[in-house]
Order: sequence, then structure tokens, then C-alpha cells
Amino acid sequence: MRFVIILVLLGLLGAGGYYAYENYLKPPAPPVEEVVDVNATPTPPPVDPAIAELEKAHATLTQGDRETARSEFIAIVEKYPNSPRVFEAIDAIGKINVELFFSPTAGEGKTQYTVASGDTLNRIATRNNTTSEMIMRINGMDSTVIRLGDILTLASHDFTLKILLEPKTIDVYNHDKFFKRYRAISVNMPGTTPGTEITAKVNEKIAWRGGERVAFGSKEFADATRWIMLGRGGWQIFSHSDPGEGQTTDVARPATGIELTPEEVDELHAILTNGTEVIIQ
Repeated sequence: MRFVIILVLLGLLGAGGYYAYENYLKPPAPPVEEVVDVNATPTPPPVDPAIAELEKAHATLTQGDRETARSEFIAIVEKYPNSPRVFEAIDAIGKINVELFFSPTAGEGKTQYTVASGDTLNRIATRNNTTSEMIMRINGMDSTVIRLGDILTLASHDFTLKILLEPKTIDVYNHDKFFKRYRAISVNMPGTTPGTEITAKVNEKIAWRGGERVAFGSKEFADATRWIMLGRGGWQIFSHSDPGEGQTTDVARPATGIELTPEEVDELHAILTNGTEVIIQ
């Protein structure tokens, strides 16, 4: 019947009739039901190519070869920057860098110094453009006392901090090479806007104990709460621990600044020097 109608329209109206039929008179086609195979195996998501290399790098690290493992983790970051697990490689690089830097064993950028007559830890640090705190941590010292003939390991360093307000991270570079990433607990930096670059410098390192400032080398310093001041009011890197029962906090939590864990601030306090460049974005 439909074929007859088409012939009649073509005869009477020509191509215009056929157009009218197709667009106005032709009944709609019945809907096509989608057939779903409930027993079909779902297509698995694509395999992250970084996973196999991460496992290999972790295995290398487990075997104790930190420098080779670091190279493997760096390669992962460079090859798979968009991998959902790239943060594992970034964290591993930072952990290895800190372990190697604070190790007294020989390595890249390390030199040995033999304590001479008249030396003090502070004099050695000043002559070698480093800090007493850094020397103590590298050499596993719990006292500033040194003796004639002691051999101390010193580390070459030129640190820079890059603070990203979003996503709330601090990236540390040594001699322009990535050193470690810290993820902030909170960030409140007055006068800053994410994406707008501001430069500053570390201008003071403070240690608090029992609400009072304590000096490096004092017996109270080892357990003190550390802050790193960045040269402008309200700009500091700090940690805060809630006191236990019957105890008081070393110092009140500041209203502004960047909060990290106590262990992370202790680490930064040991490696940074007054004058360290800070870039805030």
C-alpha cells in the first residue's frame, strides 16, 4: 500500500510529492530495542603503564639501591606525568633525597672536613656556607661539642622553596633540581592570590619551648616547636601539636601561615638557611 501511495504521489506531484510523503506522511519507524547481554564481560579499564615500572622501582629500593631506585622513580614522573599514581613516585623521590642528604656516607655533593685546632661547629658552618643544625643532623650528632680530629660530613646545598597556594604544596629544589614535595595541612597567606607570583625569603628560624623562644644548642631545642618565618607579617611555615592531658602547648597556633606536620617542619628547619629564596604562586 505504501508503495502505491508513493507511485501516485510521484505521478501527480513529482519529486515534491515524494518529499512531502517522506517528511510529513510517512509513519514513524518503530523504536529499535537495545539488546543488552547481561552475561557479557565488561570491558576492563586500560592498564596504567606506570604500575609495572613503579613496582620495579619499589623492588629496587627494597634491595637497598636508593640511587638507582631514585633514577627509576624520576623516569616514571617524566614518562607518566598524568598517571593517577605519579604521586607515589614523587613522594619516593623526596624520601630518598632526604635520606641521602642527611646521611654521613659519601655521595654527590658531599665533602669531609677534619676538625682542626680552634674550630667550633658554628665557625665550620660559617666557613662552608651551611648551618650548625644541618651539620649536626647529617652527622647524627646530639651535641654541638666537637673534638680535634673529628671527621664531619658536609653537604653542598642551594635550596629554593616553591609554594603553590593551590593545591597547597611546598616543593623544595636543591641546585634547581627537585628535592621534595610537602603537602600542607592548611594554607592561609594574607595578600596572596593563587596563580600570582610573589617572591620572599626565609628571614628567621624560630624554636619555641614552654611558650618561650629557645636558642639552637640549648637542651630545650631538641624538643622545641619550630617555625620558619618568610619575611612578611603572617607568613610562616609552622607546626602545631595539641598538648596531652596535663600539658601545655609550646606556643599558640598562629592564625595565618602554612601548617605542616612537626616532623616536616623539623626537616625544613634543618635544611633551610636565612636568605633562602621563596616563590609563592
